[in-house]
Amino acid sequence: MNEVNKKDHFWSFFLIFICVGHVQFFRNKKLRVSLMYSELNYQIGFLEHHNLAKGNNAFGAFVLI
Repeated sequence: MNEVNKKDHFWSFFLIFICVGHVQFFRNKKLRVSLMYSELNYQIGFLEHHNLAKGNNAFGAFVLI
């Protein structure tokens, strides 16, 4: 159950991040480039943590950081 909870927390955080980013984008279209850059860094960061951890532990490690 703990592993499932970690995945749920990760996806909740991911969805919140995307929603906040899109709200900022609609408020000011000039943020488009910075938003894309932030999403790219977010994805790269997740991949790095995924490579450092093994299996489902990557989800828990990323949420804690």
